[in-house]
Amino acid sequence: MLTSNMLALAALGLASFAAAHEYPPCGGHRPNPPECRPYSTCKDDPRIQDSCGMACDQPGICIPDNAPSCAGFAGRQCPNKKLRCYDAPNDGCDPKHGGADCIGVCLYP
Repeated sequence: MLTSNMLALAALGLASFAAAHEYPPCGGHRPNPPECRPYSTCKDDPRIQDSCGMACDQPGICIPDNAPSCAGFAGRQCPNKKLRCYDAPNDGCDPKHGGADCIGVCLYP
């Protein structure tokens, strides 16, 4: 079952993203902050609501560069029901302040 699911995800280009349900911490204002692995980017954790993130000394998380996008003008859904759509952090678009077409990122909660 797991193998067939991974094959299906690989066909969608999501295998490496789906294999990691955890997002390593990164950044933040601390000595020697951990860096993300290649093909991941350190961003504020969009799963924490009303957080000022790394600007307030909180660590960020490593978000895979191939994490599926969601929402936006087309209203795209995440490719599987275990993922949730979160507002993409640090993109300058805020859905709470007139950004109805903001793109989101699909992450595991």
